[in-house]
Amino acid sequence: MTKVRIGFSTIQGRGVISLVHFRSGEVIGDNPLDEKVFRSNGCNHSCVATINKSWWRDRILIAARDIYPGDEITLPYARRFRANVTPGQNPCLCPKCRLDRVVRRK
Repeated sequence: MTKVRIGFSTIQGRGVISLVHFRSGEVIGDNPLDEKVFRSNGCNHSCVATINKSWWRDRILIAARDIYPGDEITLPYARRFRANVTPGQNPCLCPKCRLDRVVRRK
């Protein structure tokens, strides 16, 4: 049984959506069907990512917090991306950064 699917993203375009509850610290994407979804679409990035990446022989994705059915599965940005962002010009489209931009405009 697959635990993820491609669906509408609140961040940008399409994203990987959870179909089940993943507990914080649980491995995600160890099912071959799920791995196919991750490899074909990839995940959106977010400043408040739902998973952490680890590598041991192959990619392992670990839930950074509880992920509920319908939640988008997102990756953290690489440190080099964050280091190259000009203050006030953050191109991130995650909900946190969108809200930060709205609050700064007021």
